[in-house]
Amino acid sequence: MYSSRYGGIQHGYGYRRPEDVRAAVLNLTMQSTALAGIIALITAILIPEYPGLFAIIFLIALAVEIITIIGYFFARNENTIRLLFYGFVVSSAILLGGTLSEFLAFGFIGQLLIAGAMGLTAAIVGGIYIYVVRNNPDVSYLYKFLIIGGILLIVVLIASFFVSFRAIVWLIISFLAAVLFSLYLLFDMSRLMNQQFTSPSRMAWNLYWDILLIFRWILYLLYYLLASSSRD
Repeated sequence: MYSSRYGGIQHGYGYRRPEDVRAAVLNLTMQSTALAGIIALITAILIPEYPGLFAIIFLIALAVEIITIIGYFFARNENTIRLLFYGFVVSSAILLGGTLSEFLAFGFIGQLLIAGAMGLTAAIVGGIYIYVVRNNPDVSYLYKFLIIGGILLIVVLIASFFVSFRAIVWLIISFLAAVLFSLYLLFDMSRLMNQQFTSPSRMAWNLYWDILLIFRWILYLLYYLLASSSRD
């Protein structure tokens, strides 16, 4: 059996070739993304009917998401990581449903924004996948930039609790954040193709997380773009 860094049978993946594990990671990512989309849409539709119930569900989902994120950094057993990943998918999808519900409240415009964000996210993900498969680029140089960019984004988001940003500022932030997480996806996709991972489940988690954040920030980008244009 090949090196355990690629997630062999002992990790719950009955594959003996690295390319099979890569395919399994991609399948897990796509299935999780599709499942999250379904859960988010169902949540968004049901929230207006059961607001009190979903207030409790959101609190539970937030707690689960925090626990799973902590577990992401400390879990070592593959089965545990995979279980935490499933918990993160469900909890993040429920919380995303709350965001989608706010956009659906805008009526047809909100539906267009969601559809547009989905389309752009799919185009970005597909484009990055094709680029990485065809060119197998060395993007290791992005690591420090991504870390710095992530820290700066967190600082800006924390500052937003104390400073009221104008719509144009959020438009710029949303654009830069969408670019940042697209680069994260490029970095993680390159790691996947070059077998630079020790946990298949954590690798799928990385890819799912990248896609989720790309979608969120593109959705905000489209919203603030619309808000800015409507004021002109």
